[in-house]
Amino acid sequence: MHPLRNGSQSAERPAAKPVSGSPGWFTESGDSNKPSYPGQDWFNQNIAEFKNALAETGVEFDPNRDDHLQQSFAFVNSKFVDVNKSLFIAINTLESYEVVDSVPAMIDSINQNGYIYFPGNKTETAIYNIVGDHPELYGATIYVDNNVMLSFNYDYYDFIGSLNIIGECTCKIAEKNFTFKTNNISDYHKDVSVNNSPQTIEIVKFSDCKVMNVDGDVYTEASMGSTSPSAALFSVSQTTPTAFFAPIDIGESISAHLKMQIGTTGKIGVILRCEGGWIKLFQNSADLGAWKYQVKPTGQAIITNVDVNTPDNNLLSYAAKNASFGISLESRIAFSLIINGCSGGAPLISQVGDIYEVGFFCEDNSAGAVARITGLCSYKSKAGIFGKAPLHLLIHGDSTGAKWLSSFDRYLKQAFDGVNGCRTLEITNKAVAGETFRQQLDRLKVAGPGQAYIIIMVAGTNEGQGNTPADDFAAMVQEFIDYCTGLFRVPMLVEPWMWYPSSKIGNSGQASSNYEKVSELREAGKRVAIANGVPFVSTTHSLPAPLPAYFNSGLDPLLRDDIHQSFLTQQLYAERIASEIARWWFSVDSKPRSVPQYLAESNVVISESSFSGKSVVANLSVTSFANSQNLLELPRWCRPDRQMSWPAVYTKPDGTYSSCRILYQNGYLRADGLDLTIAVIVVNIHW
Repeated sequence: MHPLRNGSQSAERPAAKPVSGSPGWFTESGDSNKPSYPGQDWFNQNIAEFKNALAETGVEFDPNRDDHLQQSFAFVNSKFVDVNKSLFIAINTLESYEVVDSVPAMIDSINQNGYIYFPGNKTETAIYNIVGDHPELYGATIYVDNNVMLSFNYDYYDFIGSLNIIGECTCKIAEKNFTFKTNNISDYHKDVSVNNSPQTIEIVKFSDCKVMNVDGDVYTEASMGSTSPSAALFSVSQTTPTAFFAPIDIGESISAHLKMQIGTTGKIGVILRCEGGWIKLFQNSADLGAWKYQVKPTGQAIITNVDVNTPDNNLLSYAAKNASFGISLESRIAFSLIINGCSGGAPLISQVGDIYEVGFFCEDNSAGAVARITGLCSYKSKAGIFGKAPLHLLIHGDSTGAKWLSSFDRYLKQAFDGVNGCRTLEITNKAVAGETFRQQLDRLKVAGPGQAYIIIMVAGTNEGQGNTPADDFAAMVQEFIDYCTGLFRVPMLVEPWMWYPSSKIGNSGQASSNYEKVSELREAGKRVAIANGVPFVSTTHSLPAPLPAYFNSGLDPLLRDDIHQSFLTQQLYAERIASEIARWWFSVDSKPRSVPQYLAESNVVISESSFSGKSVVANLSVTSFANSQNLLELPRWCRPDRQMSWPAVYTKPDGTYSSCRILYQNGYLRADGLDLTIAVIVVNIHW
């Protein structure tokens, strides 16, 4: 309420009269049907409230204006503090704050508080001008409200990219009239999603397994003890390792818990029965310590005896006698030791050929000892292998990969962690804006990959600007691949995003000639990477391009300036890169294995063979053959679900051919219709 100005006012506020009754409301018919009436005190209180509000918000009273309260509310909004940041000191409350340049106040806020807080405005965007490049502010932590714009007078790449902006706001490069968004990135945020190819779990039937004593190269079948719905007992030898063997399929993980039911043992672990020998992975029966890795080729002594990576050797929960453990088979020869569902390192490669069975064994056992195997389950997924080891990632490259406000490396954890039960352990970004592939490769060679298993190179654009011939660039890509694989690391090439030439975006982007040269280089590098079978991402072919409609509009959802990706495109980068890492890291190489001789009957010799989950191909040379006798025992993962028969041919000793049938029943293949005791049966069956 405006102060009274009609000649009847008093210069001083009169003393208040005594009040009567409780505070209430106006009425037209109170006691005795008399209306309520305001007095001098009620009007004076309203005038006082009005004057106090103006004084607090610094609004000067003008009797000719009717917007005093609006001015007061605008002042309050300009000082509005997000409730989540209610304890923060806003930058515009500091004495050094100036509208034309926030930098002096930013420096003071860092020195005084250790952070900078830019508050928003409820009704309009709060704009804060930041002038110049200031190394003393590099790496500063900045809190922003959603309706804040940080306006930089120039594209100070290193300065802007170093800032740790918490919250979501708009940034503007005034000199280029380009606007982009930045948002808060949290390692702990992940959208809920449903896996359409979840891991499936089945029991491994004890009847499909065998107990074997392994004495050098000789496997001797032993008897299985009593079984229950959850476990099986088996007696173990005092002089040789005794194992509970289960056939394993490619792409399958099999694990169980193993302990001594009676007596003691010196070693517990797994033994892999292979084409040309065996592989052991085990731990001494002490509570803690490293797992050992041994390889024995048939007819030779043990050639390897080293430690193997595990999730942890110092936690009792990962000790062999406490944990569940087993094997993931990723190809015919690649496998991982899994403990409590997790691997501790990169896959191991069999030095003794195809892997067929995983045995859970005890060795150095006491007399009369009995082991108990519990669980023994199979894990599979169409999405590939689960439980792979946590990944260390190293990123090299140019400005399209360099760390910035919202570079793709900051989204990789969100995109990748949790996929197939895996996670990233460390992501290191050493990309440098403006550097070439050559410079980054040299940096990598000098510093080395460290703990990183996958090395991501996002480079090639600057080679185009440097007139590097395409063949030279291709040779450089091959050099990068050879360097990584020589250290048993995985090289990954990411093709930088293909932006438009300057002629398309107001002459502020890359020269047209640079664009054209980069295209050729990318194609050359791409062909080399794909030919080597390494992970590769073509952003140009898998990400949307900037639309001409957005050029020079001030805001392109996919661009943060005239040539670099916005935070949205960086997210798309992360999704695409994480997808490629997942495709490669969890993939299963299902090339079929050869059929092992031990599956054949004693009068059958196998040659030129392969088998998979739904096929068997082999030449079977039989002697002393009796019609309808068994030929092969099929493992649990390579069996039709019903009795079946297929036509087949066999060769006679004189070289002529004749026909017969191959029958499947109760886990075995047998032949019917042969009229000879010696023949070569050609088996080529599918179901």
